[in-house]
Amino acid sequence: MSKRQSASTEYSGEAVKKKRTQHGKNYKDSNPALMPFSYGLALGPDQIRLMKLRDGTVNTKIEFELHILERGGAEYHALSYAWGSPVRDQEAFCNGQSLMITSNLQLALSRLRKFQKDTYLWVDGVCINQADPDDKSIQVRRMSSIYRDAAAVIVWLGEENDTTGLGIQLLSNLCQAFPSSNGDDIRSLYLDHSSLPTAEELDKAGQLDKFGIPSDTTSAPWQAAAKILDAAWFGRRWVLQEVTRSRKCLFRIGSYETTPEIILGGAYRILSLPEFNHALDHKQRRNCIRVESIVQLLRMQQSSWLHESMADILLETANFESTDPRDRIFAIVGCLNGVPDHLIDYKKDLTEVLTSVAMCESDKEEFLLSLLRGLCYVDKLSGDVPSWIPTWEFSSSGWLSLWNDIEEDAIDVTQMEASISVDRKRLQTRAIIFDRTATIADPTFERDGLPMARDDPDTQERQFSRDYVEKCGWLVQCERIATGVARPADTIDGRLERFLRCYMFGVDFEEDFDFVNAYQTHLRMGALKSAVQAGNLDPALVAAHYRQHCRLLNVQPQLPGLDANDETIAVEYYRAMSKVAYSWFEAEQLSPRVRYGRRFFASQNGRIGWVPQAVQAGDSLCVIFGFAMPFAIRKVKEADKSGLGQYILLGACYVHDHMDGEIFLDDKLERTTIEII
Repeated sequence: MSKRQSASTEYSGEAVKKKRTQHGKNYKDSNPALMPFSYGLALGPDQIRLMKLRDGTVNTKIEFELHILERGGAEYHALSYAWGSPVRDQEAFCNGQSLMITSNLQLALSRLRKFQKDTYLWVDGVCINQADPDDKSIQVRRMSSIYRDAAAVIVWLGEENDTTGLGIQLLSNLCQAFPSSNGDDIRSLYLDHSSLPTAEELDKAGQLDKFGIPSDTTSAPWQAAAKILDAAWFGRRWVLQEVTRSRKCLFRIGSYETTPEIILGGAYRILSLPEFNHALDHKQRRNCIRVESIVQLLRMQQSSWLHESMADILLETANFESTDPRDRIFAIVGCLNGVPDHLIDYKKDLTEVLTSVAMCESDKEEFLLSLLRGLCYVDKLSGDVPSWIPTWEFSSSGWLSLWNDIEEDAIDVTQMEASISVDRKRLQTRAIIFDRTATIADPTFERDGLPMARDDPDTQERQFSRDYVEKCGWLVQCERIATGVARPADTIDGRLERFLRCYMFGVDFEEDFDFVNAYQTHLRMGALKSAVQAGNLDPALVAAHYRQHCRLLNVQPQLPGLDANDETIAVEYYRAMSKVAYSWFEAEQLSPRVRYGRRFFASQNGRIGWVPQAVQAGDSLCVIFGFAMPFAIRKVKEADKSGLGQYILLGACYVHDHMDGEIFLDDKLERTTIEII
């Protein structure tokens, strides 16, 4: 028998049974000085650690045996849960020895030992030696297959309360009322809104009651469902791999067991149906947005034609959290096929990990393409990481890469010319520096969701009015920046129109758009909404709100008969809400997301657009060979006899009329070689 086999037997065999006999029901009662648990020898390439929970009462500590088995040698379940605090302050008994675990894991195991008794269970907080970076790296590389090979993945959302059953039932009812076009499987969930009735239509037909869905989002079932969506699990980055790789998945809330089709599917429908958004607060809405990302990854796993790059998934999942910043990368590697698992190495620091990701392609052509795409994801900078390497942290939860904003027929630009220094800290490339930023707006206005439905009308009105005034003030500031650099060929009205229509209605600068009527409709909607939330539809009050909004934005009031027929206004308003912008949240979603996390600017030569948050007046605008869109850079060293000019890359920009490589057509502009550090 080999040493490893011998160790495996001792690990889970007779020695454990003898200790159990000595210590009785609770080891701690008879031996207060238990030895701390030791993981012993490293696992072999085909071995896995699995635990077996022992039954216990509310007042007894967690007991389990930890076994080393050959992979595939036993059926097991895998646990997916939120770690919570990383502090291990709860004692458990493992193989007769003391093992400290986290509070969240202690709560989960206390409940699960009633259902998982004598069943093998894989739990990362126990089955991985978290104190050993080698074991941790090896095991995390295997996690994708560990969750895939599990008979079932058990998702622990937390303990139940008196209303948990109501919440689960409502989520189930939502799935029945708004069925998926592709069947019930969560991996193929798709809502065809063109064929589905709206919640308003169902309510008028009495169908919401039939499905058991209260129209009042402040009712107990809605608050119970919202409470379920409070769970910390939804924000944990590792759940992406744990759920998407599973063959079968079960959700557990205390003693309740349900399916991903109900929990994830119900949350997805709440997010997709703006009529119900008022039931959620900001945290719960963010968790629903995370559910949308989980569903997208599940679709990708199910459908071979759905493929996203590692960069796309890192962006899509940027709003998920991890305690260790390196896990921003490591937790995603297992969601992808063909990504080298050597990227997972807990002996490397964050800079080394991010650099490895940026340079992971071995093929020269693929490497340059990967590097090219990576530059488009630079946003938040870190002093420890070269500026040309993405940190995969972003200034806004709605931040988007401009890579996809390039038109398919964009001007064919010169191939990328790039080289990286031996120390992997400097990127040398060809570029054209064509302008400098002159004036930059304050950080972009981004309203984080709606007032909570449980707020009283006065609170909602104050918040709405405050947000509207803030938004109008920001628009006026940006309009002044745009008109301040207007060239003779651009009238002031033209500049204002182009900017406002792009911001308010989600249309590009170049598109034809009936701006005047749409903008006036928006102002009327805003005016009436203020009156509705104030609980007073007095025509004079509606007109006063409307004129106030016009004054704030320096536009002339139109439709002088506004205050003559408040009933007509209300009908138009609600029709517009149901078809175009049912809520403020929906209206915000229509806005062009290229501005999220970016600031409006005007350049020294009269160009306007959006630049990254870190850009300051005087920073340079350039195009890099191989790219169509511009970038913002900041000079840190002049070119001299000792070397090239050095710059910090601040990120990609949206510059009006310059997104398709037009700068390369100007032969008068100097081509130069720069070094990005």
